[in-house]
Amino acid sequence: MLIDISKYNNLGNINEIEFMITNILSDNLVRVEDIEKYCLYNSLYIRMPVKGILCLLNFISLIEIQENSVCLNNRGINIKSKLRKGSTLTPLIATDLINRLFFGNNCMLDINKIKYNKISNIYTIRNSDISIKFSNLRNLIINVGIFQLNQYSKNNLKINNEYIKCFKMAIKNKRLKMNLKELKKQLIIQQELGNEAELFVIKYEINRLQNHPTKEKISRISEIDVTAGYDIISFDSINSIEFDRYIEVKSYNKNVGFYWSNNEIQVSENLRDKYYIYLVDRNKINVDKYKPIIIKNPYKNIYNNNMWSIKPQNWFVEPIKKIDFINYD
Repeated sequence: MLIDISKYNNLGNINEIEFMITNILSDNLVRVEDIEKYCLYNSLYIRMPVKGILCLLNFISLIEIQENSVCLNNRGINIKSKLRKGSTLTPLIATDLINRLFFGNNCMLDINKIKYNKISNIYTIRNSDISIKFSNLRNLIINVGIFQLNQYSKNNLKINNEYIKCFKMAIKNKRLKMNLKELKKQLIIQQELGNEAELFVIKYEINRLQNHPTKEKISRISEIDVTAGYDIISFDSINSIEFDRYIEVKSYNKNVGFYWSNNEIQVSENLRDKYYIYLVDRNKINVDKYKPIIIKNPYKNIYNNNMWSIKPQNWFVEPIKKIDFINYD
């Protein structure tokens, strides 16, 4: 849609857009040809870019189009009613314009280009960061008052303070969507890598215990219980008659390293010599006769061993007793 609207050199000014909504369009279909004829006979709006304005109104979802005719939709009718009662147009369409122009598909500007100037306490966008193909849209948002020309720099556009809140809300929503999308993608990749490593360990264990009478009972607990603190239950030797090897599978790429949750550490402390960590190199997983790094009792041999470096990624902080907090206003 943004590609379509960028084809029009002129999208109208704020007065022309308001005139189109309040005096020409209604909930009844009217032919575009008739709108153009109407404007030709109106000296004030003889040069009004009818098709550009209609494209804009369609872009912000205020009209419906049927072949060569248009009409206001319910939202358009609601805005028309507010305009006739004295409201101004920009606040009514600002959020839609901001969302569609800066946060939709094929947006006209990377939101990371918005900069805060602490000296003048304003948010600015460089004129040169907006592609020339979107110059009509830049002119539109200046005309409707969302952007203002910066008196201190011709290349900088100031975001009108009235619409900073709209930008902040839109940025928050976009980043949330992006974070959720990236998180979902990351979780899927991690799950796939984890599955591959765990399946490798299952085969490795069955082969290690090939003479065990019930080796087929070796299984993945992680498929059902992700809070168990280990992924696989197995036998320590062919003489074991019950499960006595609890395996947490960790995979790595080139350099040995892994994330170890607090729950897994606690379970390893409880199980001691029955708990193992299998470190699987993803680059060697398909190599014939490859053996993973196997660490018995990792609570002793990793957690309480100065040969390993344990680096917390985050700290959860809470008071251990009631504190009278001092606020520094």
